[in-house]
Amino acid sequence: MSTAPWENPEDEPSEPSPVSLPAAEDVGSDRTEPDRTEPYRTEPYRTEPEAERIDWGNFAKGQAATGLSPTPEPPAFEKPKKRPLALVGALVGVAALAGGGLIAYKAFSSDPVHNTPQQAVTAFYTALENRDAIGFAETLAPGERDALLDTVVPMVDELKRLEILDSGLDLHKISGFDVSFKNLKLESALLRDDLAAVTISGGSVTSNADVSKLPLGKFVRELAGQSLSKQIPTSSTDSLGSDTKIVTVREGKTWYVSANYSIAYGSTKEVPEKGSGVPALGATSPQAAVSDLLIAASTLDVRRVVQLMAPDELPALHEYAGMFVPKAEDQVRDLRKQYTVSLPGLEFSTDGSGSTRTVKITKVGARVDFATSDGEPVSASVDGRCVTVSINGEKKKRCGADVLKLVEDFGGPAIDTKSLTDARKTSSGAYLKKPNVGFVVVERDGQWFISPTRTMVGAMTQTLKTVSRADLDRIVAAAKKAATEIRGVTTASSVQHAVS
Repeated sequence: MSTAPWENPEDEPSEPSPVSLPAAEDVGSDRTEPDRTEPYRTEPYRTEPEAERIDWGNFAKGQAATGLSPTPEPPAFEKPKKRPLALVGALVGVAALAGGGLIAYKAFSSDPVHNTPQQAVTAFYTALENRDAIGFAETLAPGERDALLDTVVPMVDELKRLEILDSGLDLHKISGFDVSFKNLKLESALLRDDLAAVTISGGSVTSNADVSKLPLGKFVRELAGQSLSKQIPTSSTDSLGSDTKIVTVREGKTWYVSANYSIAYGSTKEVPEKGSGVPALGATSPQAAVSDLLIAASTLDVRRVVQLMAPDELPALHEYAGMFVPKAEDQVRDLRKQYTVSLPGLEFSTDGSGSTRTVKITKVGARVDFATSDGEPVSASVDGRCVTVSINGEKKKRCGADVLKLVEDFGGPAIDTKSLTDARKTSSGAYLKKPNVGFVVVERDGQWFISPTRTMVGAMTQTLKTVSRADLDRIVAAAKKAATEIRGVTTASSVQHAVS
């Protein structure tokens, strides 16, 4: 078996180099892993539907510090309506979107100290009550928080530049809504020595929303027209009480809210043994991390994909992976034997310094071989801008915009590639420029991992950078023109149908 790229102990090459890939069936769970980490472990999972409730003692002090009302014995309450909880969820999204000022927290503030799970969740709801995006970020686990800060800040700057968000957005007091919680009753259940689930068992929430006062920029307001000013402010008060659990994680002596563990526990209702699942296993260089990911994805190597994810950003993924990775491997085992993949001409470049780098694909080179249901051999290869397809010995090659003509070459419908090319052009051509995107990788304890949050949000930010404010106006004008033409065709068709 050929040596996999992640087993290469050499340092990152100074020049881009081609990457070769063994056949899919040769990349299996039986390969030899590097000595720098212990072998895979899949520990048993325990289900705790009624975990022991813990008296955290200092919760009253935590409430006093946050300014929320003290917690009396919960009164009887009706089943909560969906609207206030949905609004709270939307506010969380607004707080995350408005993260432009969160850089102040990262640069000038130290980690908060939440001595109990309830204090962490209380701080979470206090941030919502105060409309404080900075306070919201402070409640998140450090790995999740840092990934948010590193990516949302530049994205919000671009949204302000495009006048989608208002340039005067105040991250300490986001306008447009108010939420207040009274007699909030929280109950904790210890799931593990470093994990606890917090449930809202009582209290009430009063929510007020005025869409016209949201921090929306000039572009959005012009697009919406008078519809914003015509929106009637809403207000409601509802009882709280839900089975939804917010999972908190302890790092050192401090408890934090964890979106990772909340989603994982909410989906499975199970708790993995600490350190179980699929341990993180990075690569020796930034480029090796990206090539490993592409190899693993193309050969359906689910385990390797999970190994390469940043452990501080997605800790729950690694621990809960033991629940789904073995099943996924069983499901794709036969499929992996039906094709082979190689990446003979793939090349990269690397930007950045320190523990965060951006790896970009500078040249695409790949080949896949498989057989049809009738047994006909098929191969397809990509070399830069050209694609070559061979079916049962008949070979065709197309490059650039003509690649789509391969469909016609092999008996498919004709495609007008010129019209497609013309449709991509605008008077400025700006908003259809190729964005400067890449995979963001981070270094942790000498190994390089993929950061999915930084990669995905970073790609959105780079795409926004290719757009100007004038481009947005042209896009809207083109969309309105197309809608008018469609309405005209529809009306004419209706009239003709009625006459006939």
